[in-house]
Amino acid sequence: MISVNFYHLNDKLFDRENEKIPLKINLDEFIPLNSDHKEKIDRIKTKYINKGLKDKEYVLVANTSFFSTIRDFVYSSLPSLITYIVAETKILVNQININNAPDKVFQAFTDHQSQYVVNEVSSPLFSLNKESLLAVKNNLDNSISGQNSVKKHILVNLSKYLYSTNKSPLILAFIGPQGVGKTEMARILSDSLFEKGHLFREQMSMLTNVASQDYLFGSDTSNRSFSKNLLQRRSNVLLLDEFNLINPNFYGAFYQMFDEGKFVDGYYTVNLDKTIIICTANYMSREEMVAQIGAPLYSRFDDVCVFDKLDANDYLKIAKLKIDSKIKDLKLEYQDKIDKGKILEEIQKQGVFSDVRSLEHVIDQLINKDLLNRDHIL
Repeated sequence: MISVNFYHLNDKLFDRENEKIPLKINLDEFIPLNSDHKEKIDRIKTKYINKGLKDKEYVLVANTSFFSTIRDFVYSSLPSLITYIVAETKILVNQININNAPDKVFQAFTDHQSQYVVNEVSSPLFSLNKESLLAVKNNLDNSISGQNSVKKHILVNLSKYLYSTNKSPLILAFIGPQGVGKTEMARILSDSLFEKGHLFREQMSMLTNVASQDYLFGSDTSNRSFSKNLLQRRSNVLLLDEFNLINPNFYGAFYQMFDEGKFVDGYYTVNLDKTIIICTANYMSREEMVAQIGAPLYSRFDDVCVFDKLDANDYLKIAKLKIDSKIKDLKLEYQDKIDKGKILEEIQKQGVFSDVRSLEHVIDQLINKDLLNRDHIL
């Protein structure tokens, strides 16, 4: 019997897991079969049997992209096709490693238990300890000015993964005016707990039409889909940005995701245990949010974090951080020429900005103006 291991990893990690296997064959060399399948079998024999490797045992490997190359009607017959090709080529196969197989493929192998032993290999769940929670606290304090109430809410909600064995997803809403740090807060949370720079971000404002329905509910495994993006995530912090702009007809897609930690479309079931799902929206209050999205969806959020408007002091603190970051992005010969104090004085004069993005634009202009004056161009 052949052992079939079903992995649930991003493809980069899956490839890393399989790179040390000495004798492996990519499943796309076997399948799809077409009218010239006898020629394909002969090619496989020539490549793997006639090189003195006749009695060697191979591992068949397929990552997520393999399933984009075959039609879905092949899924249920995949075990039989592999059995046929192995018998025809006389290749010894002792194991098959498959990553992110559609549900029908997993079911097909499960239905052939007389020929295959099915195992599931899940992605390891992240473990939260006191040190990592303190790292989240310190990174938020050092990077986000103000919003102390929201920071406390985040730490309190995260603590369920520290003090209990609860695996259910954490569903948070970040609401408040635009440009006050909602997205930045999610980014820092992701960078603190997972691989830096890999926050999973989905722009919900794009889900408004028929094409969005296909993307969300799955129309074909050869096309992009929300579930396939989830399968490739490298962080368990999911940012569903501008959730208030999603088509209300799509709310139902998130009920099971929020309730059970599973996202299910026409092809895949994605496990989201211990996932932190953050929905941002420009609602100004919890009352406005529940009025807009309705009580059934609102009740599925573990917490709704309301961001405050920023005052002049907040903008000044943010400006100090932004200026340092922007100076590092300058060419080396210009980095020590910037008069930070002069720029901060100008920021202080302007006081309150419409949002952080507007502040950044002003900082860019002030830095450029300072350099142009030094070069006697202005």
